[in-house]
Amino acid sequence: MVAYNIENPAKAKGGVRNYFTLEITTSALCDLNCTYCFEGEKVDKARLDNDLPTIFKRIDSILEDKEWFQAKYDGLNISLWGGEPTLNPKFIIDLMNQYREHDNIDFHLYTNAFNMHNMKKIIDNVDMSKLHVQVSYDGRAVNDNYRLMKNKKASSNQVINNLYELANLGINVSMKATLPIDSMDSLYKCWEDYHDIQKLLWKVSKNININYSPTIDYITKFSLDEKKDAVKVFRSEFLKIAKREIEFYRENGRYLCSWFGGEDNRKHCSAGYNMAAIDQRGNLYACHGAIYSKHKDELAYSDIHDEEFVQKISAYTKKFEEPLKKIHKDCQDCVATTCMICPVASHEKSEKTDFFAKWTDNWVNELCGFFKAFGEIDRAVQKHLFALHAETDEEYRNREMANGM
Repeated sequence: MVAYNIENPAKAKGGVRNYFTLEITTSALCDLNCTYCFEGEKVDKARLDNDLPTIFKRIDSILEDKEWFQAKYDGLNISLWGGEPTLNPKFIIDLMNQYREHDNIDFHLYTNAFNMHNMKKIIDNVDMSKLHVQVSYDGRAVNDNYRLMKNKKASSNQVINNLYELANLGINVSMKATLPIDSMDSLYKCWEDYHDIQKLLWKVSKNININYSPTIDYITKFSLDEKKDAVKVFRSEFLKIAKREIEFYRENGRYLCSWFGGEDNRKHCSAGYNMAAIDQRGNLYACHGAIYSKHKDELAYSDIHDEEFVQKISAYTKKFEEPLKKIHKDCQDCVATTCMICPVASHEKSEKTDFFAKWTDNWVNELCGFFKAFGEIDRAVQKHLFALHAETDEEYRNREMANGM
């Protein structure tokens, strides 16, 4: 999930360039058999390989657009999506090499890191300084039950070995996890597994830092009562994690779980505004989530064969700006410090009629209880760490005064 604020905080923070994201589906096929996968087992085998010249033409048209793209953005981030994108390595290699010399284009690869053979093909044939790799791994306690190989066996060991191999190749990855509603009792174990992986990667280099970044499964259907029960377990698990996070922060100056650290993470997804997604048949959507929506047909608004491709993107994204700026008062005053609500899921579940009313109908996701519970814990952790810092500063001043400084 891409969760940029509508005000583009990346640019405001300084030193970070403000990019428009274009997601491209390299293949809808996958080499794993994740039981919670919302893409389904019967997938469209179509690929865009023969349409690469057309895709180049459309990317060029985005880069050359002065009224919208150049006026608003510093560059273009091309995110390679699947299925499992590394199942089509030649597409990735050809696309990246086409824009090798473009300083205002970078690439992002979402991968399960299961197929090292194909991953090495990509590494050996592209400029890796332009590619950020994000690995999907849930933590062994969840991974071994949900993220399975085609033969139904667990994939964890192979992925961890591949992470270590990537580290030895000098590839610094980020990681994200899925957290199923019925696996909240595995949260602490998943955090511990990530902690072990971090220590493993530090054996290669102390500069390799990963984060445990879970996304709560918002697709699988559970009753409201089941979610309320899950919130209780979630709170208990994060209370255990919080104690470890305080230790980790004091030792390393950062958190292991990316949720901790304040209200900077409380952003609603701006899908449709600063991003677009192309599916394996060349259709254009607000984000990759829309590609798998049951309303997929009505959510497509153009395709790569449309000569007005860039004009359609420009016009479509402008429609999202004002509606996405309107944040519910309850959200503004919420105790949550991290919030991840999918607008496509909102659109599917909402009973409202207006498109943007459905797109921003956050309440229907029924996940607020998790984020509020975490927010209370996060704020307590920050208060505790601030008190420790304040106490240390006071002790330092007293010691200096005693020494006559």
